[in-house]
Amino acid sequence: SNGIPSGVQVRYLRNARHRKPYEAILCTGGFWIDHEGHPFDTAEMESNFSGRGFGICSFCVPTGDIYSRSLTTVLSRSGFRAPKDGLFLGTHRVRHFHHSTFFGGQKVDFAGEMQFEEGKLRVITNKSGHYKPGDAEIMVILNWLHSNGVSLEDVEFRTVHDVPEDSDEHFVTHNAEE
Repeated sequence: SNGIPSGVQVRYLRNARHRKPYEAILCTGGFWIDHEGHPFDTAEMESNFSGRGFGICSFCVPTGDIYSRSLTTVLSRSGFRAPKDGLFLGTHRVRHFHHSTFFGGQKVDFAGEMQFEEGKLRVITNKSGHYKPGDAEIMVILNWLHSNGVSLEDVEFRTVHDVPEDSDEHFVTHNAEE
């Protein structure tokens, strides 16, 4: 037995259609929308580690174009640029919905937690028990965000692997631009 009760299984989303409701789409100016065109917000999401207002996230650079031609056309007509990469967020449900859920357990370029408020990225953490993102994965997401026009000046980055053992803190806070 693996310690997980019988009948309990982590959900895997196996394709773009299943991931779509969890997608955060980056628009020009560093503004984020959900799959329905509303400002992306994590206020109703929850992470087991950081709590209410945080979504667990997985980021992956797809090998092919997973976005429909109609969505790309609508976005470009609205002044948004078509997303090239995939960022997906949801509520963490222990033993049911994890970071590995979004890409069916496959390798990702970054996993952690994020907090969005009305379309603006506010906080990123590298907290993922499955993927355990280190410095290389942190640089992937920060470089991608920066190179795609997201100002990191007001984004807080919390690392969980740099916490001194004698500290009561669960993470160390950095300015993402640094």
